[in-house]
Amino acid sequence: MIDPPIVDWEDVAFDRAAAREAARACRRLARLLDRVATWHHGSTSALLDTWQGNLAVLFANEDRILVEHMAVAADDLLRCASGLDEAAEAAGEEQARRERGREDWWAWDARRHDARRVAG
Repeated sequence: MIDPPIVDWEDVAFDRAAAREAARACRRLARLLDRVATWHHGSTSALLDTWQGNLAVLFANEDRILVEHMAVAADDLLRCASGLDEAAEAAGEEQARRERGREDWWAWDARRHDARRVAG
């Protein structure tokens, strides 16, 4: 008789629904940061058209850094969302693989019992 298939009887310990929701939240926040950065840049551009002097230069530099940080944070959130999507997909594939393995084991077990009945 052929050896039984190797089976992982444990389910994958990964909450795919929570991962999908977290990915959606990351994408929503990234979009919000993009909108805020666009609005903020438009608002401060109008201000800097009339404001001059050392403080205006300092403000413009700090404002540019702020907008850049918002863009970086939005990109990081999108990467995080993609990572969560990939992890959820991988967990789903692994769970399906384990379930197929269990089905193979049960089929093997049925064949083993059938072979015993025929031999007995």
